[in-house]
Amino acid sequence: MGIDTDVLERPDDVSADFICPVCQGVCDPPVSTPCEHLFCEGCLLSWLQRRDTGSETCPMCNAVIDPQRVAKPSRIILNIIGELKRRCDHSSEGCPWVGPMNEYAAHARSCEFVPRALLRARIVEQENRITDLSSELKVSTEQVELMELENRALREQLQVFEDLHGNYQRTGARSDSIGSHGVLHS
Repeated sequence: MGIDTDVLERPDDVSADFICPVCQGVCDPPVSTPCEHLFCEGCLLSWLQRRDTGSETCPMCNAVIDPQRVAKPSRIILNIIGELKRRCDHSSEGCPWVGPMNEYAAHARSCEFVPRALLRARIVEQENRITDLSSELKVSTEQVELMELENRALREQLQVFEDLHGNYQRTGARSDSIGSHGVLHS
């Protein structure tokens, strides 16, 4: 996948020859076909792998491509692309860095604005999780309230049965002690 032209300091100054026809970004890393078209290595590889025709063709001119002949472009082309001025991916976070593309990897490893972007992404992730959990909690709370109502009804039924059983035992115990002839047995 190429480098988005939005991060370039002067995107209009970039030759269309350095723009990948597949992803429309600056070729990264660039590769050259035998027919001399530039692509991102990943874009060209994806293009060639999804072709079902059995023959690989150039996405630009449909010339048959021998994948073994796809190569790095000349040093001059690599230098021109490497010298394009770009902003840091975290410029929206406040990073003021602007420099050549070939120095960006070194800058990105030490950019002090990366943690902010990561923290903001983590905050958004946590806020989304809180929203999800709040929804789950609401459903669970409603389920608990329903279960408590059912439990109360079951307790009331149990109390009715216990009262009936207690009455039965008291009544049954008295009739056993009186006997079948109405005589009290001790």
